[in-house]
Amino acid sequence: MEAICCMNKDVFKYSLKKLRERGFIGLNVDLSDIEGNQWGAFGCQTVLKVNNETRTVEIMSELDLMDYANDDEEKELDERLEEIEDDGTEAAETDVRVEFARSSYAPGGVIPSDDGKRRKEFVEGRIEILKESLAEYEKELKELTHLYYLKVDNNEYGYLNLDLDDNTWIFGPKQQNNGFQNRFTKEEITDMNEGLWGIAVPVEEDDLQC
Repeated sequence: MEAICCMNKDVFKYSLKKLRERGFIGLNVDLSDIEGNQWGAFGCQTVLKVNNETRTVEIMSELDLMDYANDDEEKELDERLEEIEDDGTEAAETDVRVEFARSSYAPGGVIPSDDGKRRKEFVEGRIEILKESLAEYEKELKELTHLYYLKVDNNEYGYLNLDLDDNTWIFGPKQQNNGFQNRFTKEEITDMNEGLWGIAVPVEEDDLQC
């Protein structure tokens, strides 16, 4: 869908002429109105809504076009979400909403009114969607980068320490020592041995300062 904003009668008349030459059909507008008398219906807010698929054109006000754009956008988003219904995950729905927000953010998403209020609401809505997605990804990133000890006994030296030189394990403290690693991500632990995840305990914030 394409919108032609006719800010003066000359633009209106020229647009009608070109649309007529391209074989478009006017639904509620007479494309042969070369005098542009129809332009006075909405004045400077007159918009021609052009549908290239159906080869039709409608005349409407700028405000009507904004309502149409909002309804059309909501319908498209619902259709996109139906496609992931079988997946049923919140993350999948969030991804679609973010992708849709990015693709709809272009100025054509919502044409602003004279004071830009509708465009402001549109942008604020998109920001909220992006914030929700950002929070989800930050949570996932935190989980992926969180560190864990491998604790085998409840004493000072009850933690597994990996000797980085010969790739062997020793019992030791939870403090970091040169040449040894005793803090691992979940992925590192399960890659070594999935059974080790059963003895993993989170590294506390205070320990990260040590």
